[in-house]
Amino acid sequence: MLSSVTNEKYVRNEIELQSTPTRRIKAIVTIPTNTKTKAPGVVCIHGHGGNRGIVYDRTSLYRGFATELAERGFATISTDVGQHEVYEPKRTLMGERLWTCSASPTISRRCPKWMPTNWAVPAYRLAAKCACGSGPWTRGMKATVSSGFLTTVANMRDGHCMCWDFPGLTENFDFSDIYSLTAPRALQCQNGQREPARGGFPVKTAKPGWPRFKRPMPRSTSRRTPCWMYIQMAISSQCQRRWHSSSST
Repeated sequence: MLSSVTNEKYVRNEIELQSTPTRRIKAIVTIPTNTKTKAPGVVCIHGHGGNRGIVYDRTSLYRGFATELAERGFATISTDVGQHEVYEPKRTLMGERLWTCSASPTISRRCPKWMPTNWAVPAYRLAAKCACGSGPWTRGMKATVSSGFLTTVANMRDGHCMCWDFPGLTENFDFSDIYSLTAPRALQCQNGQREPARGGFPVKTAKPGWPRFKRPMPRSTSRRTPCWMYIQMAISSQCQRRWHSSSST
């Protein structure tokens, strides 16, 4: 425990945990104070160039969504995944980022107010790839929200930092393939109509991936739980929604 601050509705702790045998990472964890039952957990991941604290900052582009969740009775956790250097040998940059995201179950087992079987992970832009990549193997993950990243490899090669790439990815897969791995968990994707064509995530680059979500998904658990894909396209303050679903049954 590095620090602890008690607010009216939750306790905010800054901690350090052992991510690998040779590396320790820092994280922010909030626990609701006014609950008699275990709180559902939300892994709050920042985007490109962010840090673990920015998702709690209401003045940032994240609008403090992690603080909003904390005040509504959710347990939250946020770690740093924005590095551009590989910390350990024989690892990839995205591999280390995904591993850091998946370190959250360690926290849940140590905190009695977490509910490891009921988690969600919202993420913005680059973090959305981390969310959809780490969600399938993170124990207890039930849902993922991808804000502003569903796109194609071709678009990501146009005006974007290439820190997301690693050997074997783009030669064999597209981002819709990675997103499909979330089945049978719920997945919501959001792409804005005002996203620029170069350096952004426009709706037209998200559309090609939609048909892939409709094909049969591999069953990752013994339960036949449908995986619903929610595609939300925001226009100014109003939202135009298109709903797509796929099932592992």
